[in-house]
Amino acid sequence: MATLMAKARIPNLTCPACGSPCDQHRATTGKSQPDAEPRPQDLVVCVSCSNPLVFTHSMKLRRLTVEEFLNLPNELKVELLGAKHRLESLGN
Repeated sequence: MATLMAKARIPNLTCPACGSPCDQHRATTGKSQPDAEPRPQDLVVCVSCSNPLVFTHSMKLRRLTVEEFLNLPNELKVELLGAKHRLESLGN
């Protein structure tokens, strides 16, 4: 099951939506394990463009599809949308 990532550093990743470096990942709430390593299907939100992303099985990032978003548990949808809104309100 997908979860939002806790703090982790992953070198050489870029956002597939905007091309910005995505080498630091942090959960938006305290529910995640601190310093956890990302796993396939974990979710992150790009700090530069606010797009929700998902780790692939090869540990690359790709955009979350609408269908995948709709199939997420409601709590996770709210958390992702909240992170996106907070980033957009900061002007990112």
